[in-house]
Amino acid sequence: SLHERFCDILTCDENVTEHGLRFRPIAGNTVFWYNMDEYGQVDYWTVHAGRPPGENGTKIGLNVWTRLEKFPV
Repeated sequence: SLHERFCDILTCDENVTEHGLRFRPIAGNTVFWYNMDEYGQVDYWTVHAGRPPGENGTKIGLNVWTRLEKFPV
């Protein structure tokens, strides 16, 4: 399904609970995370703090909003 394919982008087998986890940007790569736990509650461990690009850098971002349930139209 589309949802399964979308989630194939990144697979993490370990729970990361350390503060300050950072990902170095690599052209063509992506990082995806859920900001809610399995009970639908906000997971405060997933706070995102965007950082400015380095000297001579360019920052490109894309937000994709996902939902657990269908959105009523």
